[in-house]
Amino acid sequence: TGQLTTNAGRNTACTYKGLRFVLSDAGESSIEPTPGLNTNFINAALNGSNSLWKVCTWHRNQKNLQAGGKADQVGFAPYEACRQQGAFIVNGHEHSYSRTKNLVNMVTQAVDTTVTSDANVKVVPGSTFVIVAGMGGQCCRASSAQASGAWWAAVRTSSSPIKGANGALFVTFNVGGDPKKATAYYKSTSGTILDEFVITAP
Repeated sequence: TGQLTTNAGRNTACTYKGLRFVLSDAGESSIEPTPGLNTNFINAALNGSNSLWKVCTWHRNQKNLQAGGKADQVGFAPYEACRQQGAFIVNGHEHSYSRTKNLVNMVTQAVDTTVTSDANVKVVPGSTFVIVAGMGGQCCRASSAQASGAWWAAVRTSSSPIKGANGALFVTFNVGGDPKKATAYYKSTSGTILDEFVITAP
C-alpha cells in the first residue's frame, strides 16, 4: 500500500478488487517465537481491513504445517496472526502439496470441529487453513512422519496415496455472483485435479 520502500513480497500488502493480500518476509531471517517485525506487519496490514477475503503468503514453513522434510523456520506467531484475522495462508518452499483442515490453533494444529467436510472449508476470524503449494518447479518430495497427522485435509507427495505432480493452485472468488463463495483447486501440468474444495467467508 502506498509507495514501496522495500522489495515487493517483503512485508508488503495490497488490496485488489476487494481482496486483501499480505506478503510477508516471515522465516527469511529468523524464527519468531513471539510477535516480532513480521507478525507486527501482518497485524497492521490486516487490522481495519474491510476486505471480505484476506490472504497471507510467505515462502518458508513450520514443520507441522508442511508434509515433507522442512524444519521449523518461521515460528507460529505469523500463522496465528493470520488465523486470528480470518486470512487463509499459502506457503511454498517444500516441494509437495498439502492443505490443512480448518485449524483453531496453529501451534497445536487443533482442528475446527464445526467444519465437517474437507471439501467445504471456511475463513473466519479464529479459524482458517494453511496450503503449501511448492511444486511449480521441482517435484516432488516424499512425505515425512507429520504428514499422517489428523489435521490434514490433503497431502500430495511422491509417497502419498494420491501422488504429487508439478502444477499450481487456482482460486476463483465471487463464484456464481456470491461474494462469500470461492472455489479452489490444485491442477497438475498434465491437467489432473489433485485437490479441490469450496471456501466460504463470513
